Parts: sequence; structure tokens; C-alpha cells
Amino acid sequence: MTDDVTDVEQARNEAVTTLLQVEAVSKRYDATQALDCVDFDVRAGEIHALLGENGAGKSTLVRIMSGAVQPDEGVLRWSGDETSLNSPGVALKVGIAVVHQELALMPHLTVAENLYLNMIPTAGGRIGEAVGIVSRRRLYSRAAEFLRSIDFELDPRSLVGSLNQSQRQLVEIARALAQQARLILLDEPTSSLPPHERQDLANRLRSLRDHGIGIVLVTHLLGEAHELADRITVLRDGRRVGTVSSDEIDIQKLIELMTGRSEGSIFPEHDGRRSDERVPRLELRHLASYPSVKDVSFAVFAGEIVGLAGLVGAGRTGVLETIFGRRTRADGDILVDGRPVNYRSPLTAIEAGVAFIPEDRQTDGLFPEQSIRANVVIAAAQAKRGAKVTRLGRLVVSPRLARQVAAKLITALQIRTPSSELAARTLSGGNQQKVVLARWLAMEPSIVLADDPTRGVSIGSKIEIYQLLRDLARRGAAIVVVSSEFEELVGMCDRVIIVDQGANVAKLDLTRTTDFGADDLLHLVLSSTTVQAEAS
Repeated sequence: MTDDVTDVEQARNEAVTTLLQVEAVSKRYDATQALDCVDFDVRAGEIHALLGENGAGKSTLVRIMSGAVQPDEGVLRWSGDETSLNSPGVALKVGIAVVHQELALMPHLTVAENLYLNMIPTAGGRIGEAVGIVSRRRLYSRAAEFLRSIDFELDPRSLVGSLNQSQRQLVEIARALAQQARLILLDEPTSSLPPHERQDLANRLRSLRDHGIGIVLVTHLLGEAHELADRITVLRDGRRVGTVSSDEIDIQKLIELMTGRSEGSIFPEHDGRRSDERVPRLELRHLASYPSVKDVSFAVFAGEIVGLAGLVGAGRTGVLETIFGRRTRADGDILVDGRPVNYRSPLTAIEAGVAFIPEDRQTDGLFPEQSIRANVVIAAAQAKRGAKVTRLGRLVVSPRLARQVAAKLITALQIRTPSSELAARTLSGGNQQKVVLARWLAMEPSIVLADDPTRGVSIGSKIEIYQLLRDLARRGAAIVVVSSEFEELVGMCDRVIIVDQGANVAKLDLTRTTDFGADDLLHLVLSSTTVQAEAS
């Protein structure tokens, strides 16, 4: 009898604390089984991380929980009662809000105006209410009081366009809470944030959890999920393979759950500089370009991976774009194999064997409506390898050769697609990034410039990309990597150059140290930044 009572009490407690429960939900898109009989739940006052490879079903599950997609099978329960979330509007009325990676804010409006966009308080009296005169005093007072109640340190009068990315995330979350959301679904909230802003946002999420808000956190950052979440659910190939307490599992076991295979180290071994190299493959001497690069000098030898570390706005991307000819060099020198060069456009850089992997693959890296095959061979064609030039100056690639090259690289990089003729947009994020990498592998580059090459991709794809970059280095390429993940820089690079205010301020040889981690690099970046600021 005692056991029965205990079970009843436990069931009642779970009914009270469980906000949303997903039971045996399935969803199919044509031939693809996106979700297969998935169970998932999130409780009030917890952060529940949702992890999985690209294509594992995370996005589909989030869409179902937010009302954007309807399941083929299964049941959703809200506070214990079966519910039908027919649209995002219905989900929001229930108390479920989703914050997407691409924020839906009005940058020209203030924080308060964004919070109460559809609930702007009007001036008192019949005339004020009838005409709809906005009471800014009431608006800002109401917003300030609400932001204090959730421990968000935001000025309600600030323009959203003036805020940094983590502050904008807070505005989006606060807007959901202002509409009485009790459950917030966060899709990759920190993927574009530098480490110190990630920590600020993490602290705010913990505070919301302590206020009883339920949070579903979708992220590719395993360290973040492990540190921040109370529970972790892993999806693989549309199925739930486990739900565990974060203090009962380590990151290595998470990787095994996500990928379905046992891994050693996430990163390949450091090779270090080749001992027989005397002349750098790439050298910058006091490089400057408008507006962010002022005085950058470093060298990269063949076979080396060198990372650029720094805070947002430090000038790291500007360095890569200046080398590649996307920005005009204002001063200084770029040397390749000891000879000065000046790539006046990306085309001339590509023809010289320089590859550029941009941060935003959707805008700058892919031709999304073109076939995977066309995306893979275009750089080789531009470099005039396996192509011929007509009298009119057009580059023509042999269709047979293009199919052969694409098929070889799709296999080598394990790009998951049934056909190379499908549009690149049909691929998952990780596979799209592999297509970008395949493009440069096809032209056999001597220099590779990679700007956040693993941003927004799953751990399995990250491991493969790390190995591909290391393989390129072993074949003699000089590689420069920009990354906002300091763990990635420490694990992947032979040396790291710290950049601040458009100048390199410190250098670190990781081949000479074995006990140096991401926190050490963050401390070094912050301390170097402070010294630079004081000096200026």
C-alpha cells in the first residue's frame, strides 16, 4: 500500500512539474522518416538540452512543439492534458514560445517597443484610448519593471540595433515571457556569440530556470549543453536514443550516443611546423585594410594550421577577406612562398590556389539553387583546372569530368545525398558545409582561409571537418582558421594569433604546450585585449 501511495504522489508531482509531454510522435517527409515514435518531455524550472547530428530530427521536433508542423502520429500533452497545437499562435496562447537562430526583432525600435509590439500602452482618458496615442512614460515604466522582475539588465530605451547579439537574444526571450510564455524553445542561441557573451546568456537562462520557466535548448555545443542543462535528450536518425541527467554522462559518451560510434579524441593530432620549411607559404607584414584591419603580421608554413582568436569586431574576418581579395589592401604586404602578391579580386586568388571558406555559407558559400555537382566543381573551373576557355571567355567544364569529381568527393567527404544533381539547399547544414569544403578540395588549394568552418554543424560533421583540414595541411597546404569556439582553436591549431582592434597582440605555439585549454585561451584573449585598450 505504501508503494502504491508513493507512486500516486510521484505521478501527481510529475503532472504538476511537467509542462509539455510528447508521446510516440512520428513525422515523415516523402521518403524521409524525420521522427520515428519519439518521446520527450520538459518540466517547469529545468533546462532540457536536445542534441543530435544534422538530420537527427531536432528541428522537426521543435517545429511540432511550437505548432509550426503537425505530427503524423502521436500525442502532445500540456500540463497533463492532451492538446492540439495547430499553429505557433495557438502554441503561444498555451504558453510555448520559440526563439529562432535568426531573430525576429525590429532594430530601429527600442527594447520596450519590441517587447510590447502588439501591446503598446496608450495614454489615459477616452481620447488617448480612442485615438491610440502611445504613452511612452507608461511603456518604458512597464518594460523596466518587467525586465527587473526577470533579472534582465537591459535599458528599455535602447535601440535594439545598438545591442550586441547576446542582448538581442535576451530581448527576444523577454518578449516571449511578456506574452506569458512558460516554455521557451531556443534554437542554437549561442552559435554566433563569442565566449564571454555565451556565459552572460547562460547566466540569464539559469535565472529563468530558477523562476520556474521551462527551457528546451537546441545546440551543437556539447560543452555548453553539458554545463547548462539539467537533462539531455539525444536523437539519432529520427529516434530518441537516450535521455540522461547531465551529471550522469560525460561529453565522450554524448558523442558516442549522437554518432553511434566510439571516438577517440575529437581533434586530430597536432603536426606542428615541418622542420625542412624555411620560407613561409603565407606571410603577412603589417597588413592593413579598411575598416577593421590596421597592423597584422604573422607567417604560416606549409603543413601548418594557424588560428586567429579574438573578440567580435577584432578584425579576424577582415584579415582573411583582405588576403582573398574581398577587401582592398591599404598598406603592408602579403607574401606567398616568399613572393609579394596582391589579389585584386577573389577570382585572382582562386586562380592562384587560395581557398576561402566563409562564415555565412548560405549567403557567401553556396549557390543553394544549383546542384551539388555544380557547387563542387565551380572553384576548380574558375582555377581553370579541368576546364577550357571559349573564345568568348566562358569557362566550360566537361560534364563527365564534373560528375566524376563530384562523385569522388561526395564519397570521400561522406556527403549524405541520394544524387549530386539535387539542389544544395536540400542538404542539412553539416552536409552543406562539406559541399563548400569539397569545392576547395577539387581545386587542390595551397592556402586555405577558413572563417568559422564548423559553425552550426553537428559534432559528427565537426570531427570530419577537423580531419579534412588536417589532411589538407598534411598535403602541404597552409591553413588559417578563424573560430569563435576557443576549444576548437586549441584542439585544431598548431599556433594561435590573438587579434584585437585590427592588430595581432600575442602569439601562442600550441605544439610546445600540452596543458593549455579553452579557458586559458579566453583568459589570454581578455588580458591581451585589456592591455591593448590601456595602451591605446
